[in-house]
Amino acid sequence: MTKEDRRQQLLEFMKEHPLALPPLLIYRNLKLHKDVTFTVDSVRNYLDEFAEEGLVLMVKKEPLDEGRLVEAEAGTRPYYIISEDGRDYLSE
Repeated sequence: MTKEDRRQQLLEFMKEHPLALPPLLIYRNLKLHKDVTFTVDSVRNYLDEFAEEGLVLMVKKEPLDEGRLVEAEAGTRPYYIISEDGRDYLSE
């Protein structure tokens, strides 16, 4: 499986399950439901790449308690959720 295949699998999973989650929980659910062979570090790297490309949003976890998505700053411990651009990317 190529890097692009792994990235695609991760983004498709996030589209199927549009939840704001930290990287470790995304990874664990990929292992549980898709039996992925890549590592949690790969998931973190792909999520960072997706965030730079605008395919996912990095959000603060506390505002989620109020049902709000608030963008997180780089260097924090954000949760990730697929963006509209990410959904559009998969539709192309």
